Amino acid sequence: VQYSGGEPTLSPHFLEAIRYSKEIGYFAVQCATNGIRFAQEPGFAKAAAEAGLRLVYLQFDGVGNDHNQHRGVSNLYDVKERAIANLKAAGVDVTLVITIVNSINNDQVGDIIRFAIRNIDKINALSFQPVSFTGRDEEIDDETRKRQRYTLSHLANDVKAQAGIGEPMRDWFPLSASGPFSDLRDLLGGLQADWGSLKCGCHPNCGIATMLLVHEQTGEAVPVTQILDADRLLRDLTVVTDAARGRFLTILQAALAVARNIRPAGIPKNLGVLETLKIVDGHTGRSMGIASQGRYSWRVLLVAGMWFQDLF
Repeated sequence: VQYSGGEPTLSPHFLEAIRYSKEIGYFAVQCATNGIRFAQEPGFAKAAAEAGLRLVYLQFDGVGNDHNQHRGVSNLYDVKERAIANLKAAGVDVTLVITIVNSINNDQVGDIIRFAIRNIDKINALSFQPVSFTGRDEEIDDETRKRQRYTLSHLANDVKAQAGIGEPMRDWFPLSASGPFSDLRDLLGGLQADWGSLKCGCHPNCGIATMLLVHEQTGEAVPVTQILDADRLLRDLTVVTDAARGRFLTILQAALAVARNIRPAGIPKNLGVLETLKIVDGHTGRSMGIASQGRYSWRVLLVAGMWFQDLF
C-alpha cells in the first residue's frame, strides 16, 4: 500500500495509518514524499520505520540545488541528501522518483544514475517517470507538448548516452518480464503459502526496466543483461516452472538455467559464476537456498521507467 498526497507526511494520521496497514496484514507500506519532513526531523524517520514504513518514493528532479529550483525551495537538493541519510539510518529503503520533462531536466539522467551508484548503500531503485500531459496539463499547446514530451525510448537511449551504461535494444525489458521469477518463487514456496507472488502485467509502453549490478566499494556498474542472456533465461524458467518437478529438482534446474545463460565475456573480473548465482538468489529472497545472506558487495540497482500514458 502506498500513501501519497499532496504530501502524506503532513497528515496527523500518517504514522497511525502505517501502523494500521501492517496490523491488517499488508506486506509492504510505502509513501511518496518530497522528503522535507524526513530531513527536518531525524526522529520522524525512525518513528515511521517503527510503525512499519518499508519504502520511500522520494521526489528527485536532479543533482544539485540548481536543478531543483523550480520547486521553489532554494536548498532542496541538500534537503534530499539529508532525508536519504536519515532514512538510511532508520532502515527505510529509498527509491528516487524522477519526473522527466524534455528541455527541463532530461540532461540529468546520467547525473542521477551516478548519484544512485555513489549512494548504492542507501538507494535501491530509480523510477524515471516521463511527463504525462493529462489532467491539468491536458490543454497544453502543441508546440510546448512537442518540446517537452519525453518517452521511455528516450530514457533507454539517454542512459547509454549520458551514463555510458548498457545497450537500449539489449538491456530493457517490460516490467511484466518478471513473471517467470514470480512463478519460480511460488513453486518453491509451496502450496502452504497464504499468498502468491506479485505479478506485474503492465504494457511495455507503460513500464520498462533494466537492472544493474553495482559494486559497493568501487562503484563499477554493469547491466545484468551484459552478464546473462535474459531472453533465453526467461524462456528456460518458464519450462522449469511448467515442469513443477519438486523443490530439489526445481532449484537444480533453475541454477543450471542461470549458469547456462551466463555470458562469460560480460562478467567483471571480480565476479564469478557462483557469486552471480548467490546475488540473484539473495535479491529474490534466498528461495533457492544458494545465498547465505541477502546482500553482497555487488548490489542490485533497478532502473525503471514508468510512463503514465496520455493520448499520445
